[in-house]
Amino acid sequence: MTPIVSIVLPTYRRPHLLDSAISSVTSQTFKDWELIVVDDASGDETASTVQRWVDRDPRIRLFSNPYNLHLPRYLNVGVSHARGR
Repeated sequence: MTPIVSIVLPTYRRPHLLDSAISSVTSQTFKDWELIVVDDASGDETASTVQRWVDRDPRIRLFSNPYNLHLPRYLNVGVSHARGR
């Protein structure tokens, strides 16, 4: 099913902020969304932190870049995977 809203969350070496950021999305009253988290080759526990959320909620997807693309390019990665209307 196509969600109405796609949210792109770029991240780079900020695993300590991800639980709060993702929780703020999942706690919204509007539920027809997808969350696309793009990890820009953090090399720390960022991906595993997000993966815990992915395992619990199918609306959350993780894309990890193999190398650091920097913000404008890795935002485009997230947008390219968006399915929202």
